[in-house]
Amino acid sequence: MRTHRLIPYSEEFLILTCPTTRTNYAKLDAACGVVVNGFRYYHPLMRFSKEAGKPVKVRYEPFDMSRAYAFVDGQWLTCAEDALLQVQGRSEREWGLILDEWREQQRVHQRKRVGIDSARLAAFLEDLLTEEALLSQQQRDLEGVAIREAIVGPTNRASLEASDSDLEMDDELDLTTLPTLEEYR
Repeated sequence: MRTHRLIPYSEEFLILTCPTTRTNYAKLDAACGVVVNGFRYYHPLMRFSKEAGKPVKVRYEPFDMSRAYAFVDGQWLTCAEDALLQVQGRSEREWGLILDEWREQQRVHQRKRVGIDSARLAAFLEDLLTEEALLSQQQRDLEGVAIREAIVGPTNRASLEASDSDLEMDDELDLTTLPTLEEYR
């Protein structure tokens, strides 16, 4: 007889199932945090860490690029992105489309590589919101939100800061109520 193991959907399990960077590590700067995929993420406990200047394990949320996780001083910290308003709610694929469009615009205007600061990015995003590729990716991401919320429960900024004891999730999930969607690509 084969024994089975029930793995609860705890916050640590969800963090460990998130993707990581190519190297699995990022250097911790006590004042600025960690850089994951070109974004700077920070948590207040990083300022007092003993691991400052050393590489730490990192993970990021592929469906919301405003959150990343860093394993600092024996615990996973939920870090927020510096340019939170630009990336909050945007998926990794959507952000890739935005950067591709930015690079194409720079190439068309024959400009040398221009750094993206928050003012330029905000103006560019306003123009880009009407683009069809971006809107279709947003729609695909929103279709997956209902499924993720049915499994994990709704996530918002307040629930991320709450302790595990404050979170209550249903033990049973009715799979018949979930919509059938196409494969995520």
